[in-house]
Amino acid sequence: MKKLTDALAALMTLIALVWASDALRLVGIAVYTEQYIALLLAFATPLIFLTILAGRRSKATCADETGPGHGHRRVPWYDLLAASVGCALAV
Repeated sequence: MKKLTDALAALMTLIALVWASDALRLVGIAVYTEQYIALLLAFATPLIFLTILAGRRSKATCADETGPGHGHRRVPWYDLLAASVGCALAV
């Protein structure tokens, strides 16, 4: 799951850089601001559901806080479902 969340975060950064540099206009592609925001939302929603724990009993906010060699937490099925639905609705 760590690779997926890293890829989503990197993709969001790349999209923001392309938008800020106005590179799409230079190649002749017109994108509305709303389309850009919807695309970022489509990547941010699953990123949040896959990295932040929902339970009150958990103090760690992501799998990285367990440290190297301490294992990774399993993402609950309802977080996977919410991430998928959130991404699908934003697209």
